[in-house]
Amino acid sequence: MVVELDLSPDCEAALLAAAQQAGCTVDETVNLAVQAFVEQQKDAVWLAEAKRNMTVHAEALRRLGE
Repeated sequence: MVVELDLSPDCEAALLAAAQQAGCTVDETVNLAVQAFVEQQKDAVWLAEAKRNMTVHAEALRRLGE
């Protein structure tokens, strides 16, 4: 996947500085950031699904107890 970023000059400079500090290229730094974002979204989706499942199970248990 290719992502083209349209960043302000300040943002580009900050990204370059972060990459240099980490000893990475800008591309590697962006790739790591995208991967972290995707993992965070997966975690958020998983957590939401787990909450829905818990609600369904709690309701089923409540009905069994009636």
